[in-house]
Amino acid sequence: MRAVARLAATLCALALVAFAVIFTIEVVAARAGDRPVVLPWHGAYAAGERTPFSAGSLRAACVVLVLAGLLLLALVLRRSAPTRLETTSGTDGVQVLLSPSGVQSAVRVAVEQVDGVRHAQVSVGRGRVGIRVVPTTDSDTEQLRERAGTAAAARLDELALSTPPRLQVGVQTASGGTA
Repeated sequence: MRAVARLAATLCALALVAFAVIFTIEVVAARAGDRPVVLPWHGAYAAGERTPFSAGSLRAACVVLVLAGLLLLALVLRRSAPTRLETTSGTDGVQVLLSPSGVQSAVRVAVEQVDGVRHAQVSVGRGRVGIRVVPTTDSDTEQLRERAGTAAAARLDELALSTPPRLQVGVQTASGGTA
């Protein structure tokens, strides 16, 4: 979603720059007494003078613009996934940061070393680590979830993240669902 927000912000910025350039050209041309250079704005100006503020079309245009502005604001203010996770380092003045993909790989390797785990899918989000375990056989899902959670928690403790994430572990059942 961050890419969408950046694209929308870039397009809005380009539109504003284009508007400012065209507006400046038209104002200079009007002050010099010339006819419109880029846009034939006299007709739009006359229509604007004839249209009252209570017109439905003007209100609809204002509502659309306000909604577009609120959408852009929501895109910019929305919290995205973390790009770096801070650890508690033993040395003063040294800041150690881990990428979410690095934490994801470390936890996945630790969980896949647990007996009964064929594969693990790990996702790292803001304040949480989600794990989906695929068992090798139809073993006890609750016991496998507990062992996988213990292995993941131990690996997260080794990483010494400054804000320990919430751990969510699920085990894929034989029917394909998650228990």
